[in-house]
Amino acid sequence: MSIARRLTLLETESFTAESRLGKMTIDLANTCKQVTLMTPHFPQMKKNKLFLFQADEIQRRVRQLESKCMNNEANIEDLEKLLYEARTMYQESMVLTVILHAKSKKLSRA
Repeated sequence: MSIARRLTLLETESFTAESRLGKMTIDLANTCKQVTLMTPHFPQMKKNKLFLFQADEIQRRVRQLESKCMNNEANIEDLEKLLYEARTMYQESMVLTVILHAKSKKLSRA
């Protein structure tokens, strides 16, 4: 049960991180567009440096979110494998329990 809950939480966290990644990518594109459109028009380099600084910060944040998403996806895959193995073991143990129960009934009748 705890593996399934953890898997659900990681999927939720992954969805949230992917949403933030999408937003940051859009922000990066908008900032790059602003820099491209405004660069020829301004003589003050301070504004240009500010846009470039914002773009660098957005790119850094995008890389962080991509890394976090990849780590979450790897964790989700590992947990799915563990969940599959746990369910398989549970099913096998239930089959063995039924077999042992049937054998014990046979022995008690004899």
